[in-house]
Amino acid sequence: MKKLMMMLSVVLLAGVTKAQQVEPLQNGGFEQWDTIDGYQQPRDWYTLNALTTFGFDPTTEMTDDVHSGKYAVKLISKQGSLANLSGVLASGPILDETLQPNFDNLKFAFSKLPTAFRFYYKSNFLEADTAVGTFVLTKWNTTKKQTDTIAIAEFAINKNFNTYQEANIAFNYQSSLVPDSAFFIISSSINGFEPTIGSTIYLDDLALVYGTIGVKNASLENTVLVYPNPAQTVINLSNSGELGSVKVFNNLGQIVFNTVEAKPLLSIDMTAFSKGLYFVEIENNEGKLVKKVVLN
Repeated sequence: MKKLMMMLSVVLLAGVTKAQQVEPLQNGGFEQWDTIDGYQQPRDWYTLNALTTFGFDPTTEMTDDVHSGKYAVKLISKQGSLANLSGVLASGPILDETLQPNFDNLKFAFSKLPTAFRFYYKSNFLEADTAVGTFVLTKWNTTKKQTDTIAIAEFAINKNFNTYQEANIAFNYQSSLVPDSAFFIISSSINGFEPTIGSTIYLDDLALVYGTIGVKNASLENTVLVYPNPAQTVINLSNSGELGSVKVFNNLGQIVFNTVEAKPLLSIDMTAFSKGLYFVEIENNEGKLVKKVVLN
């Protein structure tokens, strides 16, 4: 099976990261494209472009609007005579022999433990819509005869960016086991069966980041409180001493709040933020700590 990608952000998961190494994904810069039955497809990737056989327009396109190099990939939701389609990029064949969706085909052999997935993107939504991506590490459980989830990473992009942005996506490990397989899929619309026409995302320079996850400072772990969790409008932070540097990251690794607080208490107004997963980073002379908070 083709070698593809992984996602997560060690900086957001736990304190410091040491000895990071960046490994570009196979054709992660989308410089190589193949022509198959009259349509183009990025090499080592899978799309819905095979449906051009039935008169659909390709929804995954080669573009020279790049972050670097000569080409990038453009996913765009389009109107079709039979159905509307979102732009899709996946780790395996999305359609089976009868051209029906079969997501079991997405899996590929994978046994590494990368600590981050980094990519660059631009986006444009004519109406309210969200581009989404999911990457899952899995392992076959021989005892239960089922596939277990080792880790999962998800991202959602719903704002327009005219220039390329860097994204580092947090990965949530649910097991310490080494995976034996993985799968990944990105869609230009959150509802792939009823996409918003024109929703577009550009992707370029996809890479894996490997490194060692730092250990949380025991003192901060025992003294810092972040509450409520889940939260609705406000996140409260408290410490026995001064909080120090406080940053809030969204699930794309972007800083959405940044302050230095000498007092032991801080309330952060989250009413202007989108619902989803956030990471609160507290750093002072006692060390660094990262807490995950869900805003709903």
